[in-house]
Amino acid sequence: MHFDARKDFNETNSTNDHIKNFIDAVAHGEKLNCPVELGHEAAITGHLATMALRKEKKVFWNQGEGTYHFG
Repeated sequence: MHFDARKDFNETNSTNDHIKNFIDAVAHGEKLNCPVELGHEAAITGHLATMALRKEKKVFWNQGEGTYHFG
């Protein structure tokens, strides 16, 4: 399922704002809108879901060790 922020929710595409904020932070020392740790956790969640879907298996995340395994 794919959503288009502008078409489906009548909102601007926040991806451009996100990319601009990241570049400004790296290039000019601006503050990030999202803590790096939170972005990392959000990315892991999406990647694990994709892996589980493609393998058609449950995936288990060990946050303390930063590892996963399939069940």
